[in-house]
Amino acid sequence: MVFRYYDDKIFDYCKSKNIRYTRYADDLTFSGDFNCKEVVSFIRKVLSKTSFAINDNKTKFVSRGNRQEVTGVVVNEKLQVSAIYRKKIRQEVYYIIKFGVDKHLEAIEWERSIIDYLHHLLGRINFTLTINKNDSEMRRYYEYIHSVLKEYKEE
Repeated sequence: MVFRYYDDKIFDYCKSKNIRYTRYADDLTFSGDFNCKEVVSFIRKVLSKTSFAINDNKTKFVSRGNRQEVTGVVVNEKLQVSAIYRKKIRQEVYYIIKFGVDKHLEAIEWERSIIDYLHHLLGRINFTLTINKNDSEMRRYYEYIHSVLKEYKEE
């Protein structure tokens, strides 16, 4: 709500230039054919009237043909969670199957409860399923980890 007025200004500017503008929290994303320096200049001008500022260290210009990632989601051809994120989940589920949750959590030095960890892992799996609900691998992992969680809750 605080940023609504500025969102409208940015949206109107982008609409006039045929630029797609999206925002998630403080991440602003612009897509289309446009002059990046021009857009950044406009955003700086709008933000100059606020307490907000562009974080130059987080500002990225990604051209077509390169991996385009926004808030952890690869957005090139189809929406997908990054391969690295998926690989990490795959690895954790593998270790749980091979060694058991207890041994896995000892190895990664998890300091909270097993139930907390399983909820955390389910949340990450759910994130991938939110992006791609037809991901059969993540669906299997969800079912498996959910069953492990159920066993621990029954103890």
